[in-house]
Amino acid sequence: MSEPQTLPFTTVTGDNYPRTLHGYRVEDVDRDVTAMRTRIDNLNQYAAQLADRNTLLQEQIDRLTQKNKQLADQADQAAKRQANPYRALGDDAQRIIDTAKRQADDTTTAATRKADRIIQNAHDKADKIINDARARLDKEEQQINAKRAEADRQAEQAKQTLDQARKALQTALDGLKA
Repeated sequence: MSEPQTLPFTTVTGDNYPRTLHGYRVEDVDRDVTAMRTRIDNLNQYAAQLADRNTLLQEQIDRLTQKNKQLADQADQAAKRQANPYRALGDDAQRIIDTAKRQADDTTTAATRKADRIIQNAHDKADKIINDARARLDKEEQQINAKRAEADRQAEQAKQTLDQARKALQTALDGLKA
């Protein structure tokens, strides 16, 4: 498709045409009118070419839109087949699949509940073991502290006894020396 030839627009004024005795010269006016008609014809041809091109493009758009719709439908069907590849086997097969899915869901739910109970029991037992261990630790710490206090008391008593014995010995030594 070729572009129409570009002709300069001519503004018609009295300055464009020299005046003659009876008005403007016919040759000058005819020349410009012919150029304008040629320009109009070229523009009409170009408009017809654009209309033809527009028609072709619209037909191409319609074909591509139809093909796009077909491809979208095929993609939807493929997705449905992929989601449930057994659909083609019929309603009985679908009911079997639905029942199997429900049973699988029920089994999963029951297993989850059982696992939750087992975990809770394990937590409860662990808490009891920890609490028992803490209680035993507290009791043993009390016993150790009591034994330590008793040992400290006995050590203090032994020290006092030793100090008394030392003093008695010192007194005896001092008595022997004197």
